[in-house]
Amino acid sequence: MLGACAPDAWRPDSRYEAYLDQMQNRCGALRLGSRTIGNDLLQESDAYFLDVTSRYYHEEISERSYVGALSGSYDTAPDSPGILCILSLPRI
Repeated sequence: MLGACAPDAWRPDSRYEAYLDQMQNRCGALRLGSRTIGNDLLQESDAYFLDVTSRYYHEEISERSYVGALSGSYDTAPDSPGILCILSLPRI
């Protein structure tokens, strides 16, 4: 069952946590559809968002798949400011 979970779902990952902090700081006020990245997705720990973002961060899914997942799930355009901001963040 753990094989289906995102890598950070079962162990600490300080680099991924730093990535999420960076996302909060730079993209937190932006929206994915009707939800804000900071308040609704990060601070409320949206499980789907965190899972798909972890898979993107750890290069388990492509950028194209990640954009498709976000735009489909949160009813937003693939070139929305929120998605473009996330994509601009370096994956350290």
